[in-house]
Amino acid sequence: MFSQVVATGEDSWAPSIGSLPPDVITVKEVVELISSSPELRANLDLYYFALEHIRDKTTREIFMSIPEDMRVWWITKAYEKRAQ
Repeated sequence: MFSQVVATGEDSWAPSIGSLPPDVITVKEVVELISSSPELRANLDLYYFALEHIRDKTTREIFMSIPEDMRVWWITKAYEKRAQ
């Protein structure tokens, strides 16, 4: 299954999805990635926003395409922008 998560450090999280293109990643797999993020789980409002945000296929593809260490930053920026 593509959704296995590999810990790469105390505060980091990364999918072990190999070289699959982002458009074949399912919502379930992205939810599992979001749920494995300590930063997102620590902020339930941000966690909820991330789950809602990846419902859109394009947004989900962007999330999976950006570097793993930038994902929480990207979700946080989108959350802050929407709150304005």
